[in-house]
Amino acid sequence: MQVKGRIFIGGTGRSGTTILSKILGKHNNIYRFPCETRFIIDPDGIIDLVPALSDKWSPYIGSKAVCRFKKMMYNLGETEIMAVKLRRKVMSEVLNRSPKKYLHFPLGDIIGKKQYFKELNNFLDKLIDVEFKGLWVGTDSYLKNPKIFSTKKFAREEIINLSAEFINNLFTIPLKKQNKSFWVDHTPFNILHATFLNELFPDMKIIHIYRDIRDVISSYKTKNWGGNDAQDIILWQKQILQRWLEVKTNLSENSYYEIKLEELIDNPKKNLKDIFRFIGIPFDEKVLQIGLNKGHIGRWKKDLIKEEIDLVKKELFDIMKKYDYNW
Repeated sequence: MQVKGRIFIGGTGRSGTTILSKILGKHNNIYRFPCETRFIIDPDGIIDLVPALSDKWSPYIGSKAVCRFKKMMYNLGETEIMAVKLRRKVMSEVLNRSPKKYLHFPLGDIIGKKQYFKELNNFLDKLIDVEFKGLWVGTDSYLKNPKIFSTKKFAREEIINLSAEFINNLFTIPLKKQNKSFWVDHTPFNILHATFLNELFPDMKIIHIYRDIRDVISSYKTKNWGGNDAQDIILWQKQILQRWLEVKTNLSENSYYEIKLEELIDNPKKNLKDIFRFIGIPFDEKVLQIGLNKGHIGRWKKDLIKEEIDLVKKELFDIMKKYDYNW
């Protein structure tokens, strides 16, 4: 089956990426990955592998990048039984330690472990000339039987094409199972790396979904990955949004689309028709089956204290004005 379309959804986090992906996934020709795929743009992923094997290549940089990428893909590919997951979760909370990497991102299960590791190993074989027991001064401390990967040095275009082929081969597997020809990934920071995604897939479409940043900050306060207080979160959000404003200047207008969550909730049919027109695929009434909740719109009014609201205004006033949010 030929992949006809690649759709990336992105945002600041807590801005509606998941719900929008669920809506698009209701379309009869779009496959939605149940979890964020992560391995393309996360540290140690494809985004780090490409420069390490091309313009930044050295024997050690190449070896380290392949080793880290392989570990990442194994973390995403191997899953644990529920009892082990629960035990690890409890222990991490009791001991105040981070959990196992990518614990809730079972990409191997989604693709199918046998095919997942077959495609991964085929890809790695194209990158590695030979691996052997050995170490250098920068080898991770106290490894048992350390290895060095002797990697090829590629022209950037060549490793980009190999990486895109690997992703396509991997993602085509669930598409074939469901007889669909478009896929959608909703890793939030896709927007920050949209130019890289465009380099991988020149025909890709990226959708930035955003919402009132004050509501985003309210939501972040319930999480443990965006800052310990409102000031941390505000500065985190400011950097993300400023970076996106830079990134999109390097994209063609037909490759990205921006949608306000509040407008999607107020008029889903109209806005979804616009989104599908942008993607280049007929509208499907089934996408309206996903309910959109207005309950969290304006939550900042009760969640943020005056000092926090003043800080948002100080740091993010210009960005909020650009996206048509008023005070």
